[in-house]
Amino acid sequence: MHRSKLAKRLWLLLAVAACAAYLYNLGAPPLVGPDEPRYAQVAREMYERGDLVTPTLAGQTWFEKPALLYWLMAAGYLLLGVTEWAARLGSAISGLLTVLFVAGLARQAERRAASEAKGADEAHGFGLTAGAVMASTLGLMVFSRAASFDIVLTMTVTLALVCFLRGELSEGKRGRWLAGFWAGIGLSLLAKGLIGVVLPLGIVGLYLLLTGRWRALFRTGWWW
Repeated sequence: MHRSKLAKRLWLLLAVAACAAYLYNLGAPPLVGPDEPRYAQVAREMYERGDLVTPTLAGQTWFEKPALLYWLMAAGYLLLGVTEWAARLGSAISGLLTVLFVAGLARQAERRAASEAKGADEAHGFGLTAGAVMASTLGLMVFSRAASFDIVLTMTVTLALVCFLRGELSEGKRGRWLAGFWAGIGLSLLAKGLIGVVLPLGIVGLYLLLTGRWRALFRTGWWW
């Protein structure tokens, strides 16, 4: 079989297997622990009131967490009704998007190696392998099958860092990827507060320092 056709089939197999692992029987277990029922109820009250700004629990304002997970849950309720499956759907999609972001970055690195005709054989299949490893990571799978702020934060931080690295690998249009980096940070702030800003900025700042490009941190254009 031709190499490209085999690769396409393997990518399709990975996509089907990942969707099955992350979505199958998602709503069968009841909401567990103190957190899942609490978050699901906050999202339910926001959804039923039609108020996506002020989270409440038992009618009382509840500002313990930011709103992104509640919005994802409310969207699930709108599409599927108020069920456990709908409450966890946003988390499952966040896990799948995390896999997609990592696989896409690895695939770009693979293509760059192929275009440079240096290390192309060693890099062949790197994107598929990275996607398979990420999809089969036990921690990612477990958190993706629960109504959890952590998996949403994981997805948004991954988005920010992947956009930054894809900008580093791109020959042009770095501004577009930098905009994606800042958008990911904004979503991370909505996902779990200040840690969503500190974590990606700290990682990128350390990277720029270690590569001798720390002056970029003081350029207005970089921040814009």
